[in-house]
Amino acid sequence: MPLSAQAIDYTWTGAESNVWTNANNWSSDPDTDYPWRTTDRAWITTSTNSPVIIPSGYAFGLGGGGPALTVSGSANNDALHIQSSTTLGFRGTLTNYRTITLYGTMQSGASANLYIDGGGAISLQGGALYGNAGTWHLTSQNVSGYGTISTGQYGNLQFYAGNTITASASGQTLTVSGNILSSSNCDVNVGNVDPDNVTLALNTNLSARDLTLNQAGILNVATGNTITLTGNFSNNGVTPNQWLPAAGFNLAVNPALTNSTFEVGGFDYGEASTGFSNNFNLNTLTLNGVLQLWDANDNSGRGGAHGYQEVLYLTDLLGDGSGDVLDLNGLWCYVMKDGNPYALTDGLYHGVLVQNSPVPIPGSVILLGSGLLGLGLSRRRRR
Repeated sequence: MPLSAQAIDYTWTGAESNVWTNANNWSSDPDTDYPWRTTDRAWITTSTNSPVIIPSGYAFGLGGGGPALTVSGSANNDALHIQSSTTLGFRGTLTNYRTITLYGTMQSGASANLYIDGGGAISLQGGALYGNAGTWHLTSQNVSGYGTISTGQYGNLQFYAGNTITASASGQTLTVSGNILSSSNCDVNVGNVDPDNVTLALNTNLSARDLTLNQAGILNVATGNTITLTGNFSNNGVTPNQWLPAAGFNLAVNPALTNSTFEVGGFDYGEASTGFSNNFNLNTLTLNGVLQLWDANDNSGRGGAHGYQEVLYLTDLLGDGSGDVLDLNGLWCYVMKDGNPYALTDGLYHGVLVQNSPVPIPGSVILLGSGLLGLGLSRRRRR
């Protein structure tokens, strides 16, 4: 490692190679080594798809509160590779107009704020995006691939408007854990295109605008964690084991505009406990606004108790009673109450106005006492 401690501004020339640690590839005043100190700043501009490479086995940081690294070049080019067993840390601002590929780790410095913008992309190829004890502020960055997005106990990763998080490497897993603070304008995709045999493992609560589960993607949410959406949940899955845990995860919907939509995919077992496990089911659905159920895709759950349509099973449905609406859109939805499964019908249930239940209601549906509208439940007579 160079011995000089003076902070220098560096501009990439690539005069001899594409290796970051070759001092002859950088222009600086005074003429010195390569950027590696926590106060150094670097500018990389590449005109070809030959990325600058930080070799394996290095650990250094850039910045100092101001600009740390600017990456630019030809449209859509792959500009910077951080190889495995290498950690590049930042204090300040990283402006990324192109693609940074992580085989190693890119992290914020301890107790430092790192701001990433520029409309570029971060490609995880088994590497890690890590918030140590500081906070990442990401704007307009497409984060995709496989590896780890995580934080330390006192770190944060804040995804702002225009970001996407996509698990997109076939046969691989993108794991998200720690303190992830994503905004209402950040989209999450499990699989980039159909079919993509990828896994998104959520070991933390996650907020986003839209979430899309593609045809062969696997969404694995650790027990007790919640996905919060301001937009739509698109389910293109075709087998229930793409949706973990089997008992379902928690979903909260806070529509940013008029209403959100949710694509149902469960097989209709009727009022039976079988439907509440490994069936594209949810644990708790919490509403703060209007959610409409859809059945636009064939999730291989058709042909159940009520024919062609697919359904939704919920362990519980919650709202605060102030304009929260579950629009069944003519689809069947079942909940557990006092350990027994019931079909939801029009009415108020746990602070949520349930409307547009399936019609005509079968003759076997009976009222629960005199409070059908108050309970929003129906139950088939047992024989």
